[in-house]
Amino acid sequence: MALTAQQEADLLSMLDAYKNGEQIDDLPAASMDATDKKIEVFDTKSGASQCMDLTAAVDMANAPWCGRVWRTDLATPTAATYCGSLEMLKNFKDILELGGYLVKNDHSRRKLDPTNHYRFANGETAKLDGSMGHYQWGWGKPFYFARWTQGNLEYEAVSLYPIKGQYNYRKAGRLYMRYRPCGT
Repeated sequence: MALTAQQEADLLSMLDAYKNGEQIDDLPAASMDATDKKIEVFDTKSGASQCMDLTAAVDMANAPWCGRVWRTDLATPTAATYCGSLEMLKNFKDILELGGYLVKNDHSRRKLDPTNHYRFANGETAKLDGSMGHYQWGWGKPFYFARWTQGNLEYEAVSLYPIKGQYNYRKAGRLYMRYRPCGT
């Protein structure tokens, strides 16, 4: 198969760019100020390449956060997109240890199976008659919540660490909705 003149020119142009490309050791040294640096990041889920501030990338790697974004100019309860780490957003209920627990009077607790509360997370049988503790619902780890607006976008984000640049509310690990079965 023969190449057209345009294909041949494009191929020669790519070959020339490859030959004239600089190795990382040939590049000039950057300043030590990371605030004005940008890097290319690759989203393995969508396959998209994006630009990110270097300091934001380091912060996200050291203290990941996730959240949702709403457009305030639309009257809809549906979020426009997500922000932060999509992987963390998908797994946040497990990260927080969200679920049902049986809690004894000494505050010791055991997590219940997420699909069947008549079993503990390890598979043992759980009695919900009060003999093994009070049934409670909640999360097992403290986390931080931040809410802010930029233009017509409203952000709500959560993290196990304070979200830099935002006012953070710290939510302690706690259990809610005490439940005592009838007759106990």
